[in-house]
Amino acid sequence: MSKQVYLLLACGLFVATNNNAQSLRYRPMAEIQAGVGLVPTYFKDKANAAVLPMSVQAAWRFKSIYSLGLAAGYSETNFQIQAAYDDLPVRLHNTYQMAALRGAVHTRHSDRWEAYGGVALGIQRTQIDLISGDVSKIGKHRRMPASATKLYYSGFVGGRFHLTRSVGVFGEIGWGASLLTTGLTYRVKKTGKCGGK
Repeated sequence: MSKQVYLLLACGLFVATNNNAQSLRYRPMAEIQAGVGLVPTYFKDKANAAVLPMSVQAAWRFKSIYSLGLAAGYSETNFQIQAAYDDLPVRLHNTYQMAALRGAVHTRHSDRWEAYGGVALGIQRTQIDLISGDVSKIGKHRRMPASATKLYYSGFVGGRFHLTRSVGVFGEIGWGASLLTTGLTYRVKKTGKCGGK
């Protein structure tokens, strides 16, 4: 092989090694999201939001495509159940709270767009209060405890659009304080291009 071929191979190897080294120099960063729910979790019961569902998340992006963080959510809804023995509905008020650990995988489709998905595991608490009606007439098959704390687990998918290197907007689908959430996202550390690289 000629010297020119060796020189081209050496240059190609240098460029490939340099690009790989740059991709490995990812600097971890913190990300914060605050959102408002658009669809109440209990919408199948024709629930109306008494207080808009709210959620906040804080995550550590330790790799360009992996993050681990905490999430908390809160909502209040009013709904009614038709009594089994007469035409009078039973109106109820549900206060919902959740806190969970979230793990996500991120992918970037462009310099500004990013999609992500993952799982969450934690606890949720519901507090149901009677507004009007006779709760004993709902029937045993529809009875629910006044309050309950249970294991919370959910999958979620979402997308972000980065307005700047630090600020963006997001939309997310998943079980929690709301089934559909939108809001703002903020990166505590600036790294490279929009999208986290």
